[in-house]
Amino acid sequence: MLIPIESIKVGTRRREDLGDLTQLADSIAKHGLIQPIVLDSDFHLVAGGRRLAAAVLLGWDMIEVTQLGDLTPRQLRILEIEENIRRKDLTQYERNKAMVDYVEAVKEELEEAEAELSSESDNNSARPEGRQPKVASQQKVAERTGIPQATISVAHKHVETVNAFPFMQSWPQYRVLEAQAWLKQLPEEEHPLISRILAQPAIPPRQAVDIITNLANKTSAERQEIYRLDSGNEQARGLALTRAANKPPMPDPRLTFIRDAYRSLQKAVSFCDDEGKLPYLAMIDRLKRLEEELKP
Repeated sequence: MLIPIESIKVGTRRREDLGDLTQLADSIAKHGLIQPIVLDSDFHLVAGGRRLAAAVLLGWDMIEVTQLGDLTPRQLRILEIEENIRRKDLTQYERNKAMVDYVEAVKEELEEAEAELSSESDNNSARPEGRQPKVASQQKVAERTGIPQATISVAHKHVETVNAFPFMQSWPQYRVLEAQAWLKQLPEEEHPLISRILAQPAIPPRQAVDIITNLANKTSAERQEIYRLDSGNEQARGLALTRAANKPPMPDPRLTFIRDAYRSLQKAVSFCDDEGKLPYLAMIDRLKRLEEELKP
């Protein structure tokens, strides 16, 4: 529906800074308004503030609009995601996930619009054999959404890494990206094994990144030994984490009880004659061997 721009009620917008509109205005001047702005039934602006501002910059008097009741399911999805992105109570991961969904939805819209334009230019003829539909460029998606390409790229990396390592969901974005850079240096088939080592609530993000860094600097044989230990009992898993963190191994808690028993038996020996000492001395010797076996 084509309506006069002056009839649109903009009101107060959440997004006060519309950024540089030059590239968007140039794109609209060249290709037209591929995606109409969205109004409610009373002509209040719902979505498309940058597109409207770019049209004003171009000196347009009329603009193509869509009212809420006329939206397709995908357009409604884009609006819903846009609202999610603007919410203040989302975590960085949730915001980035919403941004990635939003960008993908807009990309699909652009590709469909370009396919329609291409079809019209071919006089509605069948697509020539081997010709593939155009993929919307990152630049066009960035222009349409108003989100810089670099921001979109970082959001993609953040979301992909957290999806592969769900325990990172509450991490700061920069820690996730640090981890992702080191994980790229490790074989992908080892990622689930690394996740198993790190998916413990007691490991803070900074320490977890240090562990990933340590693993990336170890040989394949050293990493395989750590993974093997991590698949064992609780004591072996603790040792695996210690080795992965490059920390000196913690003493076995059984050593404390063995040493207490050793001291008690020595006291008992002092009350025995030579013949009575023999059973105690045998136990003391056995405790010494156990202590050597359990020492880190």
